[in-house]
Amino acid sequence: MKVLLLFSLIVAGCGPGLAPPRGDKAAVNAGRLFPFSFIEVMTSTMHHTPGISLPLASEHTGAATLSGAYRLVPTLADVDFVAASAAHAGGTTFSECGTTGTVRERAEHCATVNASALWAGTVLGNMGESNWRLVSKMNTNVEIWQDLRTGLVWSDYSGKNDSNKKFNWCDASGYAGTGVCMTTFSGSPACNAAATLVERGGLDEAAGVYWRLPTLSDYKLADIDGIKYIFDELGPAAPTYWLSTVFDYISGPVTAWSVNGAHEYSSEDVGETSFVRCVGRVSP
Repeated sequence: MKVLLLFSLIVAGCGPGLAPPRGDKAAVNAGRLFPFSFIEVMTSTMHHTPGISLPLASEHTGAATLSGAYRLVPTLADVDFVAASAAHAGGTTFSECGTTGTVRERAEHCATVNASALWAGTVLGNMGESNWRLVSKMNTNVEIWQDLRTGLVWSDYSGKNDSNKKFNWCDASGYAGTGVCMTTFSGSPACNAAATLVERGGLDEAAGVYWRLPTLSDYKLADIDGIKYIFDELGPAAPTYWLSTVFDYISGPVTAWSVNGAHEYSSEDVGETSFVRCVGRVSP
C-alpha cells in the first residue's frame, strides 16, 4: 500500500551553528524570557542568491523589500536538485578521515584532511539551509555528517554497499508488538544492530552517539537544513527509507511513513522492507 504525499516543509529548528551567544543582558533586562527568539536564530527560507544569509527576523521588519539577493518571486534556478544555485557536498570525493574517536575528534580530523569537509549551507544554499560537517569518511565509501543547526548526526543508508540490506518496519524501528509485522522482531532495532554498524561509521554509545530510526519531523527538519545536498544518493531516483512515525493503525493493515530523496513521503505496510538511514544524538 502506498499513498504518495508531498509535504510543504514549514517547520525548522535551531541549535549549534546559528544560535548567538546567550549573554544578551540588555534583552534579559528588557524582560524577555530568552535572550533571542526563534526568528532571530533561524535563517530566512525565502529563495535567495547564494552568498548571503539573513535571519528570519528580517522578514518581519515591515520593509517593502529585503536584500536584493532575496526573491519574492522564484526563478527557474530555484529548483531542488542539482541546481546551479546550490553547490553539493554529495558527489564530492573525500579522502578517508575520522575513522576513530568521538564525533568532535573525527570531524576535526576530517577538516584537516579534506578542504570541503564543511558544507556551508548558509552560504551555498538558497532556501535557509544550515551548515553541515563531515564526521567520517570510511574506506567503504560510507559517510557520516552532522547537521550543525540541530546537532544531530546522520548515517549513510543501509544499502550503500549491500542492496539487500533492507528491514521491515518492526526490525527497523525496534517495535516489538505482536501481530504487526509479517515476521517476529529480531530483538535489536536496525539503528543499534551490528547489521548497520558499518553505515554508522562504527560510532556507538562508547563514542557518545545514541542512534535511532528518525521520526517524520527529524527528516523534515533535515530536509529544510539541506540533507539533499549532503548525501550523493539523494535525488529523484533515490531509494526509500523507513521513518519511525506510524501512519495508520486503525483502518486496516498497520502502515508507517517512509521517505525518499525526492521529498516524497509515503505510507508503507510495515511488513514490507525498505532501507534505513539512522539519526544520532551526540552526548555532550
